[in-house]
Amino acid sequence: MTKRLLILENGRVFEGRPLGADQDVTGNLILSHHTSGHQEIISNQTYSGQLLAFTYPRIGNTGFYRELDESLQPSCRAVIVSVYRPQSSFWKQEQDLDAYLKAKGITGIQGIDTRALARILQKEGPLKATIADEGDSLHHILDQLVATVLPKDDARQASTRAPFPVPGVGKNIVLLDFGVKHALLRELSKRSSNIVVLPYDTPLEKIRLYQPDAIVLSSGPGDPRYLGTPALLETLLQLQDCYPVLAIGLGHLLLALANRAELEQLSQPISGRHALYEPLTNQVLIADYYHQYPIKRKQFPKHLLATHVTLDQDYVIGYRHRRRPVLSVQFSPEGSPGPHDLAYLLDEFFGLLG
Repeated sequence: MTKRLLILENGRVFEGRPLGADQDVTGNLILSHHTSGHQEIISNQTYSGQLLAFTYPRIGNTGFYRELDESLQPSCRAVIVSVYRPQSSFWKQEQDLDAYLKAKGITGIQGIDTRALARILQKEGPLKATIADEGDSLHHILDQLVATVLPKDDARQASTRAPFPVPGVGKNIVLLDFGVKHALLRELSKRSSNIVVLPYDTPLEKIRLYQPDAIVLSSGPGDPRYLGTPALLETLLQLQDCYPVLAIGLGHLLLALANRAELEQLSQPISGRHALYEPLTNQVLIADYYHQYPIKRKQFPKHLLATHVTLDQDYVIGYRHRRRPVLSVQFSPEGSPGPHDLAYLLDEFFGLLG
Protein backbone atom coordinates (compact mmCIF):
# COMPACT_ATOMS: atom_id res chain seq x y z
CA MET A 1 0.00 0.00 0.00
CA THR A 2 1.27 3.49 -0.88
CA LYS A 3 2.47 5.44 2.11
CA ARG A 4 1.32 8.97 2.91
CA LEU A 5 3.13 11.59 4.94
CA LEU A 6 1.91 14.11 7.49
CA ILE A 7 4.44 16.97 7.45
CA LEU A 8 4.36 19.64 10.17
CA GLU A 9 5.73 23.14 9.66
CA ASN A 10 8.27 22.51 12.46
CA GLY A 11 9.87 19.84 10.26
CA ARG A 12 8.42 16.76 12.00
CA VAL A 13 7.22 14.05 9.62
CA PHE A 14 4.75 11.26 10.46
CA GLU A 15 4.39 8.25 8.17
CA GLY A 16 0.95 6.73 7.60
CA ARG A 17 -1.35 5.01 5.14
CA PRO A 18 -4.01 6.42 2.77
CA LEU A 19 -7.57 7.02 3.93
CA GLY A 20 -10.39 8.77 2.09
CA ALA A 21 -9.81 10.95 -0.99
CA ASP A 22 -6.39 10.79 -2.63
CA GLN A 23 -5.21 14.40 -2.72
CA ASP A 24 -2.61 16.62 -1.10
CA VAL A 25 -3.98 19.16 1.39
CA THR A 26 -2.66 21.88 3.69
CA GLY A 27 -4.29 23.46 6.74
CA ASN A 28 -4.11 24.11 10.46
CA LEU A 29 -3.88 21.04 12.69
CA ILE A 30 -6.76 20.81 15.17
CA LEU A 31 -7.11 18.17 17.89
CA SER A 32 -10.40 16.51 18.78
CA HIS A 33 -10.56 14.56 22.04
CA HIS A 34 -14.06 13.21 21.38
CA THR A 35 -14.51 9.52 22.18
CA SER A 36 -17.68 9.30 20.05
CA GLY A 37 -19.74 11.44 17.67
CA HIS A 38 -16.97 11.48 15.08
CA GLN A 39 -19.29 11.84 12.08
CA GLU A 40 -20.94 14.88 13.67
CA ILE A 41 -17.50 16.41 14.30
CA ILE A 42 -16.24 15.78 10.75
CA SER A 43 -19.39 17.31 9.23
CA ASN A 44 -19.48 20.27 11.66
CA GLN A 45 -18.68 23.47 9.73
CA THR A 46 -16.86 24.82 12.78
CA TYR A 47 -13.87 22.77 11.58
CA SER A 48 -13.93 24.22 8.06
CA GLY A 49 -10.48 24.32 6.49
CA GLN A 50 -8.82 22.34 9.32
CA LEU A 51 -6.84 19.10 9.45
CA LEU A 52 -8.83 17.27 12.12
CA ALA A 53 -6.80 14.85 14.27
CA PHE A 54 -8.69 12.48 16.60
CA THR A 55 -6.76 11.51 19.72
CA TYR A 56 -9.17 8.66 20.52
CA PRO A 57 -7.26 5.58 19.31
CA ARG A 58 -9.92 3.76 17.24
CA ILE A 59 -12.11 5.62 14.77
CA GLY A 60 -14.82 4.24 12.49
CA ASN A 61 -16.13 1.34 14.55
CA THR A 62 -19.54 3.01 15.08
CA GLY A 63 -20.28 3.38 11.36
CA PHE A 64 -21.52 6.35 9.36
CA TYR A 65 -25.08 7.14 8.24
CA ARG A 66 -26.90 10.13 6.79
CA GLU A 67 -28.93 11.09 9.87
CA LEU A 68 -25.78 12.14 11.71
CA ASP A 69 -24.46 14.63 9.15
CA GLU A 70 -24.35 18.22 10.43
CA SER A 71 -23.93 19.72 6.95
CA LEU A 72 -24.54 18.66 3.36
CA GLN A 73 -20.87 19.01 2.46
CA PRO A 74 -18.33 18.79 5.29
CA SER A 75 -15.58 21.35 4.81
CA CYS A 76 -12.73 20.13 7.00
CA ARG A 77 -9.62 19.55 4.87
CA ALA A 78 -8.54 16.19 6.26
CA VAL A 79 -9.12 13.56 8.95
CA ILE A 80 -6.16 12.09 10.84
CA VAL A 81 -6.58 8.89 12.87
CA SER A 82 -4.44 6.38 14.71
CA VAL A 83 -6.35 3.15 14.04
CA TYR A 84 -9.08 2.96 11.39
CA ARG A 85 -11.75 0.29 11.99
CA PRO A 86 -13.88 -0.45 8.91
CA GLN A 87 -16.01 -3.08 10.65
CA SER A 88 -19.07 -1.98 12.59
CA SER A 89 -21.92 -3.92 14.16
CA PHE A 90 -24.13 -0.85 14.31
CA TRP A 91 -27.39 -1.66 12.53
CA LYS A 92 -27.81 1.80 10.98
CA GLN A 93 -24.41 1.90 9.27
CA GLU A 94 -24.54 2.90 5.58
CA GLN A 95 -20.83 3.57 4.97
CA ASP A 96 -17.52 3.07 6.68
CA LEU A 97 -15.18 5.99 7.36
CA ASP A 98 -13.06 5.44 4.24
CA ALA A 99 -16.09 5.35 1.91
CA TYR A 100 -17.64 8.37 3.68
CA LEU A 101 -14.51 10.49 3.25
CA LYS A 102 -14.15 9.48 -0.41
CA ALA A 103 -17.80 10.36 -1.09
CA LYS A 104 -17.30 13.79 0.52
CA GLY A 105 -13.94 14.43 -1.17
CA ILE A 106 -12.05 14.62 2.14
CA THR A 107 -8.47 13.45 2.47
CA GLY A 108 -7.48 11.21 5.36
CA ILE A 109 -4.46 9.46 6.78
CA GLN A 110 -4.35 6.49 9.19
CA GLY A 111 -1.61 4.93 11.27
CA ILE A 112 -0.54 8.24 12.85
CA ASP A 113 0.50 8.43 16.50
CA THR A 114 -2.10 11.08 17.35
CA ARG A 115 -1.09 11.12 21.03
CA ALA A 116 2.45 12.15 20.03
CA LEU A 117 0.89 14.71 17.69
CA ALA A 118 -1.15 16.06 20.62
CA ARG A 119 1.97 16.44 22.77
CA ILE A 120 3.70 18.44 20.02
CA LEU A 121 0.74 20.79 19.60
CA GLN A 122 0.34 21.24 23.37
CA LYS A 123 4.01 22.19 23.62
CA GLU A 124 4.41 24.33 20.50
CA GLY A 125 0.89 25.67 19.90
CA PRO A 126 -1.04 25.65 16.59
CA LEU A 127 0.88 24.35 13.58
CA LYS A 128 0.20 24.16 9.87
CA ALA A 129 0.61 20.78 8.21
CA THR A 130 0.47 19.09 4.81
CA ILE A 131 -0.61 15.57 3.86
CA ALA A 132 1.28 14.37 0.77
CA ASP A 133 2.44 11.19 -0.94
CA GLU A 134 5.70 9.48 -0.05
CA GLY A 135 8.30 10.24 -2.71
CA ASP A 136 7.42 13.93 -3.03
CA SER A 137 10.26 16.32 -2.26
CA LEU A 138 10.10 16.93 1.50
CA HIS A 139 12.29 20.04 1.25
CA HIS A 140 10.02 21.57 -1.39
CA ILE A 141 6.83 20.65 0.51
CA LEU A 142 8.18 22.13 3.76
CA ASP A 143 9.21 25.37 2.03
CA GLN A 144 5.74 25.69 0.52
CA LEU A 145 4.08 24.86 3.84
CA VAL A 146 6.01 27.49 5.81
CA ALA A 147 5.24 30.11 3.15
CA THR A 148 1.51 29.29 2.97
CA VAL A 149 -0.83 31.92 4.41
CA LEU A 150 -4.12 30.27 5.38
CA PRO A 151 -7.44 32.17 5.16
CA LYS A 152 -9.04 33.51 8.35
CA ASP A 153 -12.52 34.01 6.90
CA ASP A 154 -13.68 30.39 6.75
CA ALA A 155 -17.17 31.55 7.77
CA ARG A 156 -17.54 33.13 4.33
CA GLN A 157 -17.18 29.65 2.84
CA ALA A 158 -19.36 27.94 5.45
CA SER A 159 -22.24 30.44 5.31
CA THR A 160 -25.14 30.03 2.90
CA ARG A 161 -24.90 32.26 -0.16
CA ALA A 162 -28.65 32.73 -0.49
CA PRO A 163 -31.60 32.72 1.94
CA PHE A 164 -33.50 29.46 2.43
CA PRO A 165 -36.48 28.49 4.58
CA VAL A 166 -36.98 25.71 7.11
CA PRO A 167 -40.79 25.84 7.03
CA GLY A 168 -42.80 25.43 10.18
CA VAL A 169 -45.62 26.93 12.18
CA GLY A 170 -44.90 29.21 15.11
CA LYS A 171 -42.44 31.99 15.86
CA ASN A 172 -40.63 33.58 12.93
CA ILE A 173 -36.93 32.93 13.53
CA VAL A 174 -34.23 34.57 11.40
CA LEU A 175 -30.96 32.66 11.67
CA LEU A 176 -27.73 34.34 10.54
CA ASP A 177 -25.60 31.50 9.21
CA PHE A 178 -21.91 31.44 10.12
CA GLY A 179 -21.81 27.64 9.59
CA VAL A 180 -25.01 26.33 11.13
CA LYS A 181 -25.38 22.71 12.28
CA HIS A 182 -28.38 20.68 11.15
CA ALA A 183 -29.00 19.73 14.79
CA LEU A 184 -29.70 23.36 15.70
CA LEU A 185 -32.26 23.66 12.89
CA ARG A 186 -33.91 20.45 14.09
CA GLU A 187 -34.08 21.62 17.70
CA LEU A 188 -35.49 25.01 16.74
CA SER A 189 -38.10 23.33 14.52
CA LYS A 190 -39.18 21.08 17.42
CA ARG A 191 -40.10 24.21 19.34
CA SER A 192 -42.75 25.45 16.89
CA SER A 193 -40.84 27.88 14.73
CA ASN A 194 -40.74 29.01 11.11
CA ILE A 195 -37.06 29.53 10.26
CA VAL A 196 -35.39 31.57 7.54
CA VAL A 197 -31.63 31.09 7.19
CA LEU A 198 -29.75 34.13 5.86
CA PRO A 199 -26.12 34.84 4.95
CA TYR A 200 -24.35 36.15 8.04
CA ASP A 201 -23.61 39.54 6.44
CA THR A 202 -27.23 40.30 5.48
CA PRO A 203 -27.92 44.02 6.08
CA LEU A 204 -30.28 45.03 8.87
CA GLU A 205 -32.88 46.45 6.46
CA LYS A 206 -33.21 43.08 4.69
CA ILE A 207 -33.40 41.17 7.97
CA ARG A 208 -36.33 43.35 9.04
CA LEU A 209 -38.24 42.43 5.87
CA TYR A 210 -38.66 38.90 7.24
CA GLN A 211 -40.50 40.28 10.31
CA PRO A 212 -38.59 38.14 12.82
CA ASP A 213 -39.83 37.36 16.30
CA ALA A 214 -36.26 36.46 17.26
CA ILE A 215 -32.72 36.28 15.89
CA VAL A 216 -30.34 33.31 16.12
CA LEU A 217 -26.60 33.69 15.49
CA SER A 218 -25.15 30.28 14.64
CA SER A 219 -21.81 28.69 15.37
CA GLY A 220 -19.14 28.61 12.69
CA PRO A 221 -15.41 28.61 11.88
CA GLY A 222 -12.74 31.28 11.84
CA ASP A 223 -11.25 34.10 13.88
CA PRO A 224 -14.04 36.34 15.30
CA ARG A 225 -11.61 39.27 15.55
CA TYR A 226 -11.03 39.08 11.80
CA LEU A 227 -14.66 38.45 10.86
CA GLY A 228 -16.05 41.09 13.23
CA THR A 229 -15.98 44.11 10.94
CA PRO A 230 -17.40 47.40 12.28
CA ALA A 231 -20.41 47.02 9.98
CA LEU A 232 -21.21 43.50 11.21
CA LEU A 233 -20.76 44.38 14.88
CA GLU A 234 -23.01 47.42 14.50
CA THR A 235 -25.68 45.24 12.87
CA LEU A 236 -25.51 42.80 15.80
CA LEU A 237 -25.87 45.64 18.30
CA GLN A 238 -28.95 46.95 16.52
CA LEU A 239 -30.44 43.45 16.37
CA GLN A 240 -30.05 42.95 20.13
CA ASP A 241 -31.76 46.31 20.70
CA CYS A 242 -34.76 45.28 18.58
CA TYR A 243 -35.22 41.51 18.96
CA PRO A 244 -34.60 38.61 21.34
CA VAL A 245 -31.24 37.06 20.37
CA LEU A 246 -29.78 33.57 20.83
CA ALA A 247 -26.06 33.39 19.99
CA ILE A 248 -24.01 30.18 19.81
CA GLY A 249 -20.30 29.52 19.19
CA LEU A 250 -18.87 32.04 16.73
CA GLY A 251 -22.09 34.05 16.93
CA HIS A 252 -21.61 34.23 20.71
CA LEU A 253 -18.08 35.61 20.32
CA LEU A 254 -19.08 38.18 17.71
CA LEU A 255 -21.96 39.42 19.87
CA ALA A 256 -19.51 39.69 22.78
CA LEU A 257 -17.18 41.80 20.64
CA ALA A 258 -20.12 44.01 19.66
CA ASN A 259 -20.76 44.51 23.41
CA ARG A 260 -17.08 45.46 23.95
CA ALA A 261 -15.99 42.26 25.67
CA GLU A 262 -12.34 41.25 25.31
CA LEU A 263 -11.20 37.98 23.73
CA GLU A 264 -8.00 36.07 24.37
CA GLN A 265 -6.30 33.78 21.87
CA LEU A 266 -5.38 30.41 23.38
CA SER A 267 -2.13 28.74 22.35
CA GLN A 268 -4.10 25.55 21.67
CA PRO A 269 -7.81 25.38 20.77
CA ILE A 270 -10.12 23.53 23.17
CA SER A 271 -12.30 20.90 21.54
CA GLY A 272 -14.43 18.18 23.08
CA ARG A 273 -16.62 17.64 26.12
CA HIS A 274 -15.70 19.79 29.08
CA ALA A 275 -17.08 20.69 32.47
CA LEU A 276 -18.37 24.21 33.05
CA TYR A 277 -19.68 26.05 36.07
CA GLU A 278 -23.10 27.71 36.29
CA PRO A 279 -22.78 30.32 39.09
CA LEU A 280 -26.51 31.05 39.36
CA THR A 281 -27.34 27.43 40.27
CA ASN A 282 -23.94 26.41 41.68
CA GLN A 283 -23.94 23.43 39.30
CA VAL A 284 -21.16 21.83 37.27
CA LEU A 285 -22.40 20.71 33.85
CA ILE A 286 -20.86 18.96 30.85
CA ALA A 287 -21.00 20.58 27.41
CA ASP A 288 -19.47 20.03 24.00
CA TYR A 289 -17.68 23.04 22.62
CA TYR A 290 -14.78 24.28 20.53
CA HIS A 291 -13.03 27.57 21.01
CA GLN A 292 -9.69 29.28 20.62
CA TYR A 293 -10.79 32.82 21.46
CA PRO A 294 -12.55 32.74 24.86
CA ILE A 295 -14.01 35.83 26.53
CA LYS A 296 -11.93 37.19 29.41
CA ARG A 297 -13.80 37.35 32.69
CA LYS A 298 -11.69 40.25 33.86
CA GLN A 299 -13.06 43.54 32.54
CA PHE A 300 -16.25 41.73 31.46
CA PRO A 301 -18.84 44.40 30.50
CA LYS A 302 -21.07 45.30 33.45
CA HIS A 303 -24.24 45.32 31.33
CA LEU A 304 -23.70 41.59 30.67
CA LEU A 305 -24.22 38.81 33.24
CA ALA A 306 -21.90 35.78 33.12
CA THR A 307 -24.11 32.67 33.32
CA HIS A 308 -21.48 30.02 32.52
CA VAL A 309 -17.73 30.06 33.14
CA THR A 310 -14.81 27.67 32.86
CA LEU A 311 -14.00 25.74 36.04
CA ASP A 312 -11.00 27.98 36.74
CA GLN A 313 -13.43 30.92 36.25
CA ASP A 314 -10.95 32.74 33.98
CA TYR A 315 -13.24 32.73 30.92
CA VAL A 316 -16.90 33.42 30.25
CA ILE A 317 -18.58 30.82 28.05
CA GLY A 318 -22.17 31.94 28.56
CA TYR A 319 -23.84 35.27 29.30
CA ARG A 320 -27.10 37.20 29.25
CA HIS A 321 -27.79 40.87 28.72
CA ARG A 322 -29.05 42.57 31.89
CA ARG A 323 -31.59 44.73 30.04
CA ARG A 324 -32.31 42.85 26.80
CA PRO A 325 -33.68 39.35 26.02
CA VAL A 326 -30.28 38.05 24.93
CA LEU A 327 -28.91 34.56 25.65
CA SER A 328 -25.42 33.71 24.42
CA VAL A 329 -23.28 30.56 24.86
CA GLN A 330 -19.98 29.21 23.53
CA PHE A 331 -21.09 25.59 23.67
CA SER A 332 -23.70 23.61 21.70
CA PRO A 333 -27.00 23.45 23.65
CA GLU A 334 -28.45 21.36 20.82
CA GLY A 335 -25.83 18.63 21.40
CA SER A 336 -25.00 16.44 18.39
CA PRO A 337 -22.75 15.04 19.54
CA GLY A 338 -24.02 15.08 23.10
CA PRO A 339 -24.25 15.59 25.97
CA HIS A 340 -27.65 17.25 26.18
CA ASP A 341 -27.31 18.70 29.69
CA LEU A 342 -27.89 22.23 28.42
CA ALA A 343 -30.73 21.73 25.94
CA TYR A 344 -32.99 23.47 28.47
CA LEU A 345 -31.40 26.78 27.37
CA LEU A 346 -33.29 26.52 24.07
CA ASP A 347 -36.55 26.20 26.02
CA GLU A 348 -35.56 29.21 28.14
CA PHE A 349 -34.91 31.23 24.99
CA PHE A 350 -38.32 30.40 23.54
CA GLY A 351 -39.78 31.36 26.91
CA LEU A 352 -38.38 34.85 26.33
CA LEU A 353 -40.45 35.13 23.16
CA GLY A 354 -43.77 34.96 25.01
